Amino acid sequence: MERRIVTIGAVGGAVGAVVMAIFAMIAVATYQHTGFFTPLYHIASPSIGTETMLRSMGTTTAMASSAHPSAPGRSASL
Repeated sequence: MERRIVTIGAVGGAVGAVVMAIFAMIAVATYQHTGFFTPLYHIASPSIGTETMLRSMGTTTAMASSAHPSAPGRSASL
């Protein structure tokens, strides 16, 4: 019985994660106007490096490597 509950919880969590990822990808592509796969690049950036994520967002390495989080970046150029 306990194993069944754990399995149902794991499957439900995986389905919920996929639904949230799809929503995030659609939201980023539509109203934030960055690349469709940008949220996935954010998750994978420690493994694959940040260049792909930055290219997807339309930023440069110089803008992303700012030491202070409130430094002007993409939003300052709008």
